[in-house]
Parts: sequence; structure tokens; C-alpha cells
Amino acid sequence: MGRAVGATVWGGVEIREVETFLVLAEELHFGRTAARMRVSVARVSQTVRLLERRVGGALFERTSRRVWLTGLGESLLVELRPAFAELDRTLAAAAGRARGLAERLRIGHIVTVENVPRLGELIEEFERRCPSTRVRRLRFDLLDYVGSLHRDEVDLWFTWWPTPAPDGDPATGLRCGPPISTCGRSLLVGRDHPLASRTWIGLADLVEHPVMAMPKQGPALFRERWIPPTAPNGAPIAVVEVEWPGHFHELPPILERGEVGWLTIEGFLDTVSMPRTVVAVPVRDAPRFGLVPWWLADRETPTIRAFLEVAEDLERTPAGR
Repeated sequence: MGRAVGATVWGGVEIREVETFLVLAEELHFGRTAARMRVSVARVSQTVRLLERRVGGALFERTSRRVWLTGLGESLLVELRPAFAELDRTLAAAAGRARGLAERLRIGHIVTVENVPRLGELIEEFERRCPSTRVRRLRFDLLDYVGSLHRDEVDLWFTWWPTPAPDGDPATGLRCGPPISTCGRSLLVGRDHPLASRTWIGLADLVEHPVMAMPKQGPALFRERWIPPTAPNGAPIAVVEVEWPGHFHELPPILERGEVGWLTIEGFLDTVSMPRTVVAVPVRDAPRFGLVPWWLADRETPTIRAFLEVAEDLERTPAGR
């Protein structure tokens, strides 16, 4: 809600009085309202009484145990809530323009990011705080986030990255932000693979059973970090180069031969359609993947910074995934 103090909207009524009324109508509790408004309970009572005098009637009934709206309060709430929300949106949009925020923010990602709840929550909260900017989500088939950013197809790219993620990639001119969501890892294999029938595996199993390297078209840092170099016992994980440009629909014929696996996120088969000949086996002791934003350091804008600020705020609240 708005934060202007002392501004009047009608007949001497201050915005702070309207905001206090709306919060109390939602909480129906003076203590919780005071906590949300960061004032004393006495101040809430004083503000409500002042508003009731200006309006000319009681807006709340109170006893020692409960608070509820009067008929006048209910009708005022129905009419005032959308009007105040529009005022709040208008002021926030003006503030966004003053900060130099763009009218749009383009976010790119691949299909495995499509249904991550946290990204949707982040975009919704950003648009609520910065209503002058609309987010456009663009889904790509390849992992070429570096190319998409350099070609100015997107402003931000979200991709899964082994935790902990780096601060950036100097070789590509990209910066990286903290993860907004995390998930475990799985090994995709064909049904005839020796590990296909296992309930779970560990990284030590990948010392003897090779995994595919990242496509050569990907950035060097991505290829280097995607697969852990060693198992917990220090033995090197077997990695083999396979001719694969990075399109997921080309994975099944490779995996069905039963010779290699593909290390990816858990839930991969929930978002990417694969034939029944491909199965996912959880990898219990692998570092988790984090969903992180990437952007070009020399094209960082107020809009990107504003989006990242919202991400940092949401990081302090429980994640959906």
C-alpha cells in the first residue's frame, strides 16, 4: 500500500487513515494492525476514531475479544479497496518511471524452468512493485543463454546451475545472481542401462558408468561446472563427449543405447516429454542445482537491478520449491 504520510484524499482525510482502515478491515485485530503499520495500538485506535469522525459514523464494532466491520464499514471497504489499489498502482508506476525503469523486461529460460513456482512468484511481485514494467517470458530450446543475451534477445536468463553459483563469468562478460530456487539431481538413462533399475545412486556410481559432457556449444564455465569432477571418495567421474547440440528431443536415441547417462535436475521428466524408454534415477549425494539469473555486466539497467532487488527480498521468505 502507499506510504505517503500527511497527504489528503477527501475532506481532510489522510492517506494514512485510509491505509489503517484497510489493514484493520483485513486483520480485524488492533495488535496485528499496529504491527503491520509499525505503530502503537493506541495510534491505530486514534487514527480509526479520527476517520470515523470525518466519515460521520462507526466503521468498526469492538469488544474486548473481537473486532468486526459495521454495515457502513463494509460498504466503505467494498468501494475503497479497489480505488486505493489503483492509487497505489498509479503512484508506484510514476515512481518506476522516475527510477528509469523500462516498459518491459525480457526473461529467457528453457523448458525445465517453465513450471518453477518461485519464478512465477518473483515476476508477479516485481510487476506489483513496478507496475510500469511488464515482464515477458521467452522459452528457448537450447542452453545458449550467452548467445541469447549477447544478441539482445533477452535481458535476463534463468538457468539451473550447480551450487554454489559463481558471481559471474568474465570470459563471456556475464554476471550471476543468487539462486531463487533449488532442486536435487537425477541421472537420465535408458531402460537397458545398468543403473536404470536402481532406486537411487551416488556419485561414486558415475566413476564406472560415464555421463555425457555438456554440449560443446555451451560456455566453457557451464561445461566445467555442470558435472562434479570427482565422487566423494576423490575418484574422477567418467565423462564422455557425445555429439549432441543440446536439443532435448535428441536425447532419447542416445540414452536408449544404454552406454551413457545424462546428469540433470530432478523432475526433468515432469517438464520434458520423453519416451518410456528413458528413466530418471535420483543422485543422492550430488550438490543441488540452483535456479540463477544471468545478465550482461555492461548492459545492467535500473530495471534489471529492480528485479534483482525483489529477488533478494523474496529470498528471505520460504520458497515454493
